[in-house]
Amino acid sequence: MSGASWLLPRLIDLARATEIILSGRQLDAFEAEKIGLVNKVYPLSEFKTKSKEFIESIAKLPTKCLGYNKKMLNFSQYNKLIALYIVRIPFRIVFYIIIF
Repeated sequence: MSGASWLLPRLIDLARATEIILSGRQLDAFEAEKIGLVNKVYPLSEFKTKSKEFIESIAKLPTKCLGYNKKMLNFSQYNKLIALYIVRIPFRIVFYIIIF
């Protein structure tokens, strides 16, 4: 079992992941974007500029909120929805105080 056989069905649907893994075919960037494997595709000549713009837009956001969102996204991958709501209660109080 490879990492791809575990990860790919979680990123895209099982049927598409099965077809890609069993056939061994490679995807080009545009197909990867179309099926949701990557978020954006840029020509090589624009990649550095567009990447920098994206990174700078994220860097302007509130650090604590970004950290909270990342923590909740990671938590949600391994827990049921009810657990997410229980864990969020103390965070909501803290972030309400920080933001407002």
